[in-house]
Amino acid sequence: MNHTSFAFKNHILFEKIKEYKVDGILLQDQRNLFWYSGIKNLTGFCFVTTKKNYLLVDQRYFFEIKNKLKNFTIIKYLSINDLIDLLRKTRVKKVLIEADYLTLEKFQIFFSLIKQKLNISLLNFSSKFIRVLKTNDEIKLMKKSAMIATNCINWIRTKLKIGVTEMEIKNLILKYWDENDCDGPSFSPIVAFGKNSAIPHHEPTNKKLGKNEIVKLDIGCIYQGYCSDITRTFLMGNKEAKKIYDVVLKANLTAIKSIKVNKTKINDVDLTARDIIKNAGYGEYFTHYTSHGLGIEIHEKITNHNNSESLKNNMIFTVEPGIYLPNKFGIRIEDMILIKDNKIFVLTENAKK
Repeated sequence: MNHTSFAFKNHILFEKIKEYKVDGILLQDQRNLFWYSGIKNLTGFCFVTTKKNYLLVDQRYFFEIKNKLKNFTIIKYLSINDLIDLLRKTRVKKVLIEADYLTLEKFQIFFSLIKQKLNISLLNFSSKFIRVLKTNDEIKLMKKSAMIATNCINWIRTKLKIGVTEMEIKNLILKYWDENDCDGPSFSPIVAFGKNSAIPHHEPTNKKLGKNEIVKLDIGCIYQGYCSDITRTFLMGNKEAKKIYDVVLKANLTAIKSIKVNKTKINDVDLTARDIIKNAGYGEYFTHYTSHGLGIEIHEKITNHNNSESLKNNMIFTVEPGIYLPNKFGIRIEDMILIKDNKIFVLTENAKK
């Protein structure tokens, strides 16, 4: 990780320390450790203060990590006592911990051992919010991830022939990720033919594609730790669905067009798409949020009617309205959106709608 990216992330954590009026932040989830250190599958603890960054790691990887990371004080981690010793030496009184990733085991460690031995106040916070704004390096990786997913869905479209099964298409998608240097899927591919497309998160089966049946594909890959997500619905000669498709497409395009940096509130994106579908008479059949943030995880921040924050530069999120008619068909169109330099970019625009 370069100095600029690290400084960007460091500033985000410092702002959280100020906001909550604490002495430091304790990170232990692998996703947050990867985000902050740049090292995948890292286990241990990272304790961040405004003066120093401490990283407690398994002694087997101590020297390797010490040589890689120059912005951290690296400490060998043998047991929870090493963390307790660090907190005692730094003389902290209030510490933030990840409420959204705290397992029962870690909860017992923190509250049974740390709080009892050190009398430290432990405050919960939603750590996913620290990853909402992306660095330039993260944006490059997510652009690449989005490009791979876009190319995949364009290629898969050519494989949609009568008689092919949902599982066969799913397996082709997974093979594509392997052949294009991906870490794997960002979620299990959704491949839905005909009536199955009415199920928003349908699990692929051995159902064969019939004549004039709708195909809904929702796919994404992980490239160097970062996720992509795209949905396209193909009518495959189904004229009945054309009207519904046009409503969803209008909701998708209008919601994207409505985005203004630092002016559009997050819930406005949801409401814009939802109002179009509602006014067309299908409001009850739009059964999920219009969008979500993504990055190291496929869902990092939800865009919905309850969130009145403004959309800002360096945010990446989806816009994915849908209409699902039970036992008939469902249509969803999803794009990845980047806000950068006060401009709106559709990272998946090369996949035909």
